[in-house]
Amino acid sequence: MKKITPILVLIVSCFLVACTAKPKTTKPVASKSAQQSTKSSATSAKSSEPVTPSEMPSSSQTVKTSNVQDDTLTKARLTLYQAGVNSSTISDAQLLTYWDEAEQNKVDFVSYVKDKLK
Repeated sequence: MKKITPILVLIVSCFLVACTAKPKTTKPVASKSAQQSTKSSATSAKSSEPVTPSEMPSSSQTVKTSNVQDDTLTKARLTLYQAGVNSSTISDAQLLTYWDEAEQNKVDFVSYVKDKLK
């Protein structure tokens, strides 16, 4: 009886651990083909709609150029970083202004910003 008690304690403790462990729950995943067909139908619906002249911007309307500004801003910060200049204290708007001024004055952007930071 003394030899069986530790074995029973071990078996019972293993059983309790197994019963109290969190069960693995898996979420149902939609198949990739179903997701792709949904995306492609949404894309094709947009492209098949006719564009009316009122939706197209005219030459007098302002067109958003945030992508161009973001690209210029990224290029400016990267250029300064590569030159070892800390641009964290310069606002985005100010940095774009420096970029345009350096371009207009036809001077090196990095040296222009260094002069402005002095």
